[in-house]
Amino acid sequence: MRKYRISMSRMYFIDQKLRNRTYPNCTTLAKEYQVSVKTIQRDIECMRNMGAPIEFDRRQNGYYYTDPTYYLPAIPLTEREALLFVINERILSQYQQAPYYADLKKAIEKILQFFPDELDIEHKGDFISFHSQPQTPMQKQKFDLLQQAIYEERQINIKYYAQHRNEVTDRTVDPYQARWIRERQWHHSQKLTQLEDGGLILEMDVQGLDEVKRWVMQYGGEVEVVEPEFLKCDVINEIDKMNKMYKA
Repeated sequence: MRKYRISMSRMYFIDQKLRNRTYPNCTTLAKEYQVSVKTIQRDIECMRNMGAPIEFDRRQNGYYYTDPTYYLPAIPLTEREALLFVINERILSQYQQAPYYADLKKAIEKILQFFPDELDIEHKGDFISFHSQPQTPMQKQKFDLLQQAIYEERQINIKYYAQHRNEVTDRTVDPYQARWIRERQWHHSQKLTQLEDGGLILEMDVQGLDEVKRWVMQYGGEVEVVEPEFLKCDVINEIDKMNKMYKA
């Protein structure tokens, strides 16, 4: 990644020349900044990839911004903040089978290009490494479909394999609730019961119910209190209060 990084000072130098409409070319820029012509060519191409509207005017024999209102983005980060981006890139490399791995990696690399060379953050990040458990590969097409169903709160039809019965059944499920509950440890006493319709029952022993009530209500109509009865009544009372407030 390092060989593709642009020097911040050189990038702003090119930006200033383009903004002044002096129509610089690679030769004049390289001579003034005392670098090679290929370095300037690579810088300009990289700036284009980051969205800079740079074009070449043959009559003026130089480059210019097609959009005079364009400004080069600045990222005022501390050294520690810059190091966090490198750490995130290292973490991300452990999940190359994830559906959005390529897009996220590309976005992080674009941001890293803005960091000054003198920080040498990639070398400073070498002391950190991460080890993750093996993953089950997921098809991006299926992941995108599930995510769309979650955003739009739609049901989906699936083929469900019941391992203990060794059979496949067709089911209609709501993908925006049960899996999130199943994959998290909410309480040390929790007990999970999988239902045939794809739903889930969560049971746990707690000292008080105020926090549980707030936790339940954040899921709206996707969660139902089964028991105790007084918790169900508290939730109903809160719903009544909200109903009266919004009707008013």
